Amino acid sequence: MPVNVTEGFRRLALVFGLLGLVAGLIVATVEAFPAAAEFQKYSRLNKLKNDFNIRSIYRVRDAENAGVPDDEIFTVVAAHEKWNTEAILRAGYSKADVLSVLKDSPTAPIFDLFALAMFPIAGFFIPWGALRSIGWMIDGFRRP
Repeated sequence: MPVNVTEGFRRLALVFGLLGLVAGLIVATVEAFPAAAEFQKYSRLNKLKNDFNIRSIYRVRDAENAGVPDDEIFTVVAAHEKWNTEAILRAGYSKADVLSVLKDSPTAPIFDLFALAMFPIAGFFIPWGALRSIGWMIDGFRRP
């Protein structure tokens, strides 16, 4: 009885694909903790930006590059924008949080979330495709 190499490689590809899927899930789980922390930081700064109407001001970077201390930048911008600084600090935000929003508007870590979803998918398809290709080539050479 002839050995069916194609069927053997299909099964082997499926097994290695599933092992790659499990490995991808493990890597995605490990990488999810920093991504979750980054998303939490984004949510917190975005809430600060929306609650107190803080917008990114590019002059803040110029002042920082000129060597103006952060406390002075915060005080001048707060006076100019007429912020209630006590309410901001009472809400649990620090001056560093406000300056972070002033320098760069917070952006969602969408690429991190996309990359986390790609680990298990790639973990399955890379070994599965490689072994299926090898089986296909071997089967092509065996047929007359």
